[in-house]
Amino acid sequence: MGNGIYSAVAGSTARMKELEVLSNNLAHANTTGFKADDVRFEEVMSKKHSQARFVEAKETVPRLSQGSLRKTDNPMDVALMGKGFLVVDTPRGSRLTRAGRFVVAADNVLRTVSGHTVRGTNGKPIQIPPMSERTDKGPIVIDEVGQLTSGSEILGQLLRVSTEGTKVDKEGEDLFRCEKPIDDLEPASKSRIMQGHLEQSNVNPVTLMTELVEVQRHFEALQQVVKTYRTIDGQVARRVL
Repeated sequence: MGNGIYSAVAGSTARMKELEVLSNNLAHANTTGFKADDVRFEEVMSKKHSQARFVEAKETVPRLSQGSLRKTDNPMDVALMGKGFLVVDTPRGSRLTRAGRFVVAADNVLRTVSGHTVRGTNGKPIQIPPMSERTDKGPIVIDEVGQLTSGSEILGQLLRVSTEGTKVDKEGEDLFRCEKPIDDLEPASKSRIMQGHLEQSNVNPVTLMTELVEVQRHFEALQQVVKTYRTIDGQVARRVL
């Protein structure tokens, strides 16, 4: 039978992993700040058959390209234009996010809708005093560098960091973790904040549907190859007996 069936099985397994990843991407096509995953394939050598090489879905990596912006007119919604991330503090430690849907919690701290604290450039949470305590009771304005003001009063500034040259992995809840300590990351000085907007998923549903169809067809073809090899193997076994 040779190594053909092993190659077909390995290919099927890799394509199945890719189908799972593509399906998850499609399911989050409307999720704020979602970044699509790409499957990274790698050729590996069989430990039992020195001449055999198979493909393996080694890992998934987030595609960090910019998503489109949607205007919300909510002053607590922010979108980050350009490369970089905003920083939030969670029970698991500091994390990165592109989902800028924020709220002022009951404790007057700026938080994500999941309750994570939004970190300021001073390394501390951003406090939003109640209207009765502000020196100037104007609306909260967030400028392009992330500085929050109410009239003439400066309330804080959103921390923007760059992950250039550093591996970033997903952690769920629109959060990302970085292999490098967040406190060691450089400022994302070239990015800018858009108040009253949210960044949408960077998934293109039309393109993704085409990819899904192609991968599904390839998977089915590999399954047919495996089935054919098994049929041939059964025929050979019967003849030997």
